[in-house]
Parts: sequence; C-alpha cells; structure tokens
Amino acid sequence: MSNQNQQNFSISNIKYPISSIERSIFATIAYYDYFNYPLTATEIYYYLINFEVKNSMPIGRQEKPKTKNTDQNQKTEENIQYPISNIEKEINQAKPSFYEVLKVLDNSQYLQQFIGQKNGFYFLAGREEIIKQRIQKKKLMDQKFKKTKWILRFISYLPFVRLIMLSGSMGLGNPYKESDIDLLIVAKHGRIWTTRAILTFFTLVFGAYRHTGKTQNRLCLNHYITDRSLGVNFGNLYKAEEYLNLLPLAGDLDIYKKFFKENAWIKDYTYSVSGSLEKNLRAISLKGLPLKIKHFFEFLLCGLVGDYFEKYIKKFQIFFIEKNPLTKSPDARIRYDDNNLVFHPVLIETEVIGKWEEKMAKFVNF
Repeated sequence: MSNQNQQNFSISNIKYPISSIERSIFATIAYYDYFNYPLTATEIYYYLINFEVKNSMPIGRQEKPKTKNTDQNQKTEENIQYPISNIEKEINQAKPSFYEVLKVLDNSQYLQQFIGQKNGFYFLAGREEIIKQRIQKKKLMDQKFKKTKWILRFISYLPFVRLIMLSGSMGLGNPYKESDIDLLIVAKHGRIWTTRAILTFFTLVFGAYRHTGKTQNRLCLNHYITDRSLGVNFGNLYKAEEYLNLLPLAGDLDIYKKFFKENAWIKDYTYSVSGSLEKNLRAISLKGLPLKIKHFFEFLLCGLVGDYFEKYIKKFQIFFIEKNPLTKSPDARIRYDDNNLVFHPVLIETEVIGKWEEKMAKFVNF
C-alpha cells in the first residue's frame, strides 16, 4: 500500500498506519450496521465500499470551503472531521483481493479496536446481538418468500414483463415482519405504462398490492425501467449498495447483467460493479403454457392497438400521479416518463448516510 493511501493515528502512544483497505473494511461493516446486519468475510469483500473515491457522499453533510492559505495535503481538523468528502488523494480503482481483505480482517490491530467477530460474522464492537437478529430475519425471509412466491410467479407471466428483481430489505435478506416486497421491474421498451397498469390491476384484484395501512407481504411496485433504458443514476452510496443487493427472480438474466454495465456509476462508491448470480437461489423458471399465453397477449398488444392503449393508459395514470400530493413533496422521489417510473414517497438515504458518516468520524478520530 503506498504512503499516500495511509495515515498515522496514535493509540496508547503506538502509531498504526491506517491503510485504504482498513478504512474500506470498516466503512462497509459500519454501513450495514445501520440495518443491524453483520457481514461474513465474503460479503465484506463483495459489498466493499471504495473509501478513497472523492465525494462519495453527495447526500448529507456539505463540504466546507477551505481557507485560501490551507495546504490541500495538510491534515487539518476539518479534513479529519469530514474524512470522505475532503479526500484529495489519487483514486485507487484496483479492488483488493479477497485474500487481502481476509488478511486485514485477521491481523489489523487498528480494526480490532472497532469490530468484533463471532461464528463467521463481523460487526461493530459491542454489537454481537445482531448476529441473532440476522439469523431470525433469514428465517423470516424464507417465510415471506413462501407466502408470496405464487403472486411473484403470476406477475412474471404478465405481458411485457422482462425481468423482476427483489430490492430493499427483501433483496438484502433482512426484512421485518411488517415489511412489504419491494420490486424493481424491467418492462419492454414502449410498453412501460401498459406493464404498470396490468401489474397494478392484478395485484389489486388478488389483494397483493401495497398501499397505506396494508404493507405486510404486499408487493411494492415502486420502480419500473425498460429493457432499453436500464441506466438509473441516483448518485449516492445508499442506492449503489441497494443495487448490489438486487436479487433477480424471474426473466432474462442477460438484462440483469446488462443492468450493471449501464450503471457503472456504482463503482463511484464501491469496488463491485455487478450483481451476484451465486445467491440467486429463489429464481422462478418461466415455461410451459403460461409462457405461451404471455407471448400471445404480447402479440395482440404489440401493434397499433397496443400503441393506442399505451398512449391513453399513460394519460390516465399521469392524471392520478400529478393529483397525488406526494408528487410535489421535496422529501419524495417521483419520476415518470416513458423510460423510468419511480415512486419513492419516503427517502431514508440522508439518515442512513448521516449515521454512517458519524461512525466513520469516530473511527478516524479514535
């Protein structure tokens, strides 16, 4: 590790060089601590936050202006208090190997002051109880998936659905009892409004649609993109990590792989730039008569009739979207066009990243 990627900090009059990889490992464990989610060594490697990337936290604390005579390389109190947003170092894009991560986890004297390890899980010191919570939530994840697999399979066969991915707490495998089922849906280009209308209709009919007061095990259809508009840049660490946790359920896995190619901005925040198919143990296979029925209805709605329906169902939906007070709320993220439909009425990015910043400041200032 080069000298420019190290800082010296004193603990009991002994100086320890803190490397980029140590900061990145702690940053990753500290980030997932917000979700009460301890990580295995493999998960730390996979979710590893690229701590050295400048301005990796656009949400939260604003960067303070420097005085005119301040040397950019000088470690001032301000530089330490706001460690990430003030990094002026050369960015190291090379991801550490899994062996390097494991070696640091086992041997870093500095990290040992801040993290604990038990039963193969790593967590912030004093937070051992979250291991039990993770195991319990894994069981809850299994229960929720069993209860909702039928409706997830059903909507996978609906016309113009190209890929369905679990996101949010279910994508991570960290749900609560009251959790809904967040989905990111890829629709056929030119039929995004038709796809949303069809999915909304059937989930309402079957009592599976999430709405106010009804959340537990309901489907949250809050994000649609198309197979020709897979790039979605919300530009923050929270969304980068959330996308790494996307779990493809049904559809074209080539689209899943292409999604990460078109969202290479994720590397602005993490060392990983693609999802993992190794954990795709809940995949739903589409075949047989239901798949033929899907293709038949797509054929019926592909021509002028489909264009006409798309045009007017779009106007109908936009009318209600613009009528909703949340659409104009500064605390919500609402986007709606022919390529991207996003309905996030509550954003927690600021809180998550703010808490993470606090933990990072304590780590650096110890």
